[in-house]
Amino acid sequence: MTELEKEHTLEPFDHDYGLADIFKSAGYNSLEKILTGLLGTDFSITDANGSTLLGKPAQYKFSMDIDVEFETIGCLHYNADVDDGALSAIDNTIKMISAAYQKYIMASSLHIEAIHADYAEIKEKNRLLAESEAKYKQLSEQLDLRVKQQVLEIESKQKQLYQAERYSAIGRLAAGVAHEINNPMGFILSNLNTSKHYVENLTALSKLFSNNESVDVIKEFWKSNELEYDIEDFADLIAESIQGSERIKSIVSALMIFSDADVDNVDKVSIKDLLTAVIERLVIPDSKSVRLDLDIQADASIDCNAVLLSQVLLNVINNAVNAIEFEGVISISDDISGNDFRIIVKDSGRGIDEETIQKVFDPFFTTCEIGQGVGLGLTVVKEVMVSTGGQVTIQSELGSGTEVTLLIPIPKS
Repeated sequence: MTELEKEHTLEPFDHDYGLADIFKSAGYNSLEKILTGLLGTDFSITDANGSTLLGKPAQYKFSMDIDVEFETIGCLHYNADVDDGALSAIDNTIKMISAAYQKYIMASSLHIEAIHADYAEIKEKNRLLAESEAKYKQLSEQLDLRVKQQVLEIESKQKQLYQAERYSAIGRLAAGVAHEINNPMGFILSNLNTSKHYVENLTALSKLFSNNESVDVIKEFWKSNELEYDIEDFADLIAESIQGSERIKSIVSALMIFSDADVDNVDKVSIKDLLTAVIERLVIPDSKSVRLDLDIQADASIDCNAVLLSQVLLNVINNAVNAIEFEGVISISDDISGNDFRIIVKDSGRGIDEETIQKVFDPFFTTCEIGQGVGLGLTVVKEVMVSTGGQVTIQSELGSGTEVTLLIPIPKS
């Protein structure tokens, strides 16, 4: 039993009660004073069991039963003659106290019963609430666990797609490098094969001299094998091969920008050289005619990470190429705006509508056909720019091309 239940426990109103209960409710001292005043003599009142409740225990000459609702619940004892009016007053007083006590018991019992009922209802509601809370807590923990699992899975898929995008960029880069190197290598090999034939002819001529052949024989060999043309063309082949080798060397040197593994390395970088290296790596489909217009300050250079900025420029310019359907122009310029160095890449492509431009930086958003991209190019651009303290903005209108601006903060000296 709880403390509340103990505090509000009372016998029900139909419980058999005795004279002691009545006197207790009225107060023994007050009642004794009243009865003494009415009787004017010593007295005692005993309950139904003969136990003295009020007055002095003694031998008395007279007695009067105390009846309540036709039941004797006690007895009044006294010695001197007492007026009948006083005895009647005592009897009525006890009956009035009994009636009041009965009403009190009835009202109190009903009140306590209501309290217990309300308390039981509250306890049941509290129990149901506790069960519901435990159930929702368990459900919340399960949902939290599932959310964490989903987040981990999404992060894993995101990393895979980022990796796929990097591999795709590497693939495009490799295709561009292969294309650029293949052209000079092709004519260098052709020149070497032709030079080999020229060397064979010169070797045969050398043997004629060694064998002391006549001048007429040597002239005939010279004329029939067109050695005069061979000697002239041989010099051109050597010069052309040297030029092709220099071209391959410049491609490899430019490629080294992309192979720098130290992404935290910051150096002063020439924007013109960086753009040249990026453009040389750019792959433009044969189905498109794209003109690149560069307006770069000759001495423009900034402190940055060449690897990251190269990746940003490659993604932005590649998007510009993709925006041009058949024929168009991509202009690249730079300037200084306040404390920022700006690189502006503008294309004459199809442009972007207002609804789409709000999503271009969202991961995995792409307007390309399935299999043509995973929508991480501009996401990477934004992440790189923000991580280096810079900013990227896009202005576009459907049918009027797109302008991408890269803002790179200029370090304070």
